[in-house]
Amino acid sequence: MSSAVCGEARVVLPIHLLRSRPCSGFHHQCVDHWTGLGNRRHPSQVAAVSVGASGLEGSDSYPGAMEPDWIEHRRSHDGERVGWMKPVSDGFVAIDLLGRRRTDVVDWLLAEETLDEIGLGYLADPHELRLDDGSWLRVRIAEVSPVAIRVKKDDWGDMNATQNYYTVSFPVPEDRLRPLSR
Repeated sequence: MSSAVCGEARVVLPIHLLRSRPCSGFHHQCVDHWTGLGNRRHPSQVAAVSVGASGLEGSDSYPGAMEPDWIEHRRSHDGERVGWMKPVSDGFVAIDLLGRRRTDVVDWLLAEETLDEIGLGYLADPHELRLDDGSWLRVRIAEVSPVAIRVKKDDWGDMNATQNYYTVSFPVPEDRLRPLSR
């Protein structure tokens, strides 16, 4: 997606965390609303990711778990980020949007193909979040970013249900957030 308007489900991140995208009509009110930073940023300094709901604060540096040598991969047909490729010795490891390794060390083309094949669909699937007491809660992924991942207690679309959000660190380990086994 190339534009953001208040009320749409977009996450705005500092541009250095994403590849440059052409400025396409961001206005300062939306930038302030979605970043939650309360300061004005020029539209060319932010980028929109079409995954998310209410915006995570941006970061001025890479978080400890995301390494600066990770190479972002975007799908060629729509430009959506689907993960990163981590350079390792003679090849690359494909990393998904949750920060999880999806391949062993493979060549560039296989890493790209793997990320393209995985796509974004897994983010819409139900997941389970392990709570501090060890119990598992059925959740839906609400936002992903290289800073954090927010999930929402699954309310099966009930508009009157209390919305409970949980923030987990990036990358999120599978023993903390896992796909719901059916």
